[in-house]
Amino acid sequence: AYFLVKALEQAGEMADATMVLRQARTMHTDSIWLNGRVLANDRRQPASRQHLPSTSRSAPNEDAVSMLFQARADMRSKEYEQSLERFRWIFRSGLPDASLPDRAIASSIVFWHELARVYAPAAAELNATCASMRSYTFDQSQSSVQRRRAFQAYVAATSASDQAATTLFMELVEASDPLSRDVVSLVQPQLTPEQFAQFEQRFPNGDRAFPRVTSVRTTEAMGDERQQFVTLLTLIAMQHRIGNSSEAHAIAADAKRIWSNANANAEIDAALRGEIPKSNQ
Repeated sequence: AYFLVKALEQAGEMADATMVLRQARTMHTDSIWLNGRVLANDRRQPASRQHLPSTSRSAPNEDAVSMLFQARADMRSKEYEQSLERFRWIFRSGLPDASLPDRAIASSIVFWHELARVYAPAAAELNATCASMRSYTFDQSQSSVQRRRAFQAYVAATSASDQAATTLFMELVEASDPLSRDVVSLVQPQLTPEQFAQFEQRFPNGDRAFPRVTSVRTTEAMGDERQQFVTLLTLIAMQHRIGNSSEAHAIAADAKRIWSNANANAEIDAALRGEIPKSNQ
């Protein structure tokens, strides 16, 4: 909804943008993307206009979500330096501030990218912060939660280049770092079957809800091989639809090891997009 609103705004369709934003806010009342000032003519403002804190000190009473709203408002008002100062505060330790919920990490990076497109200093600092988050991911002195949040922010910051995130993930796998199990779902859609197989070799089964499928045995109760294949495809698609991407890709990797021909792989890829196989509709 956010990107649709922004596209309509860029196209000059302000009436439609305003209507879509109003409807989206009705359905998603607590969305980090839709609160604050989204459009230039947006009447909704953050709950309170906070003062600009110093990035050099700890400010436990500050709220990173409100600060993010203010950064967006400053950006809309072309107060770019002040907007950047707020991003500096949110990421002042090189990590997303603890008061920023996990669901808001990706959006904060997207908003920072928006600022970087119009304000060069913001681009330079985003790149530096991205490098810092990469370092934090490997820092064993940090807690597992901090390392996971650093990886999550790094994935969001490098979304235009999936290779950067998968490269970092595979470095974790090669080091047999337990963090791999916590973050695999963030990069699994970009992993090749070979990369995912390497992950599973280091971390057999991981936290999978379903046991690994290694072979197919046809029985009267289970049906022939095609029927069993369709059952797996349906399971993959349903896991995708309920948001369990990690499990969907794990089952898909199993299926590709058993059915390795091009047609079967195409059907498996379709299931990973949530498509129910035709013979089971």
